[in-house]
Amino acid sequence: MWRCLQFAMVGVLASGCAATTVTPVVTGGHLARGTVTLTYWHRTRHIVDWSAAEQDAMRRCQAWGYETADLFPVSSRTCVQSNDHGCLKYRSELEAQCVVVPVGESETRY
Repeated sequence: MWRCLQFAMVGVLASGCAATTVTPVVTGGHLARGTVTLTYWHRTRHIVDWSAAEQDAMRRCQAWGYETADLFPVSSRTCVQSNDHGCLKYRSELEAQCVVVPVGESETRY
């Protein structure tokens, strides 16, 4: 019985340190500039679902008449919840650029 309780405690402690997966969602944008703002909320340890973020941005761009979206590699991060020990929760924002692929050219990804 004691052994089972030890394993259960290890599982609970380990899950508290595990990274969580977060998915940025479209929270704004600028039609004239062709940019889409994506936001996600996270703690320190997180994994970003970039594929879902790019698909979400692409859907917004296509609704505006563009063909696709390119995510900018830089994001801003703001602490939205803290205590005496530091920041507990962050809000990160990034932008995607809506693009039109010229006729006869294929999209190049780096």
